[in-house]
Amino acid sequence: MEGTPETQPAAFEPVRGRRGRRHVRTGEIWEKDRLHEDHWEVYRDLKRYEQGVRDRAVWSDGRLKEKF
Repeated sequence: MEGTPETQPAAFEPVRGRRGRRHVRTGEIWEKDRLHEDHWEVYRDLKRYEQGVRDRAVWSDGRLKEKF
């Protein structure tokens, strides 16, 4: 199980001008799914976030939902 911005808010920081949160240690960008709001879309870095290329999806409690 992974720590999410909901379960470990201290491990994340805001990303300037964007809805996502950046994991302080790994640099991954986490953004809440806009349609369902029940899971997080995880992007490897800011460049892939801007391109819309997801790495994986994680449920709000930290379980892996889907790997891309």
